[in-house]
Amino acid sequence: IPAADNQFDVIVAAETFHHIPFDQHDHFMRELHRVLKPGGQFVLLELNPLNPATLYRFWRDPTERHARLLWPWYTKRLMRRFFNSVTIKRSFGACYISIALRA
Repeated sequence: IPAADNQFDVIVAAETFHHIPFDQHDHFMRELHRVLKPGGQFVLLELNPLNPATLYRFWRDPTERHARLLWPWYTKRLMRRFFNSVTIKRSFGACYISIALRA
């Protein structure tokens, strides 16, 4: 990420991580942690694979062909490796929200 260390108070990633190959998730989390200020908040919004309507739309959307859905428990485990106080706001809707704070 072309930004200085500790530059942002809040970072939001909306429906992007399922487009990033899983073997690159740690790299991007490390970078997000680096540019987030101490006490800053990282918000990750992702498609909800627990919702049948989301799955229906996902599997029929040609822009999602290369993508892999992130399960909420995977997202929480990933974020906990880099951030403190990770919370998953589960939703029965199309998306779920993960919120993390940087120490």
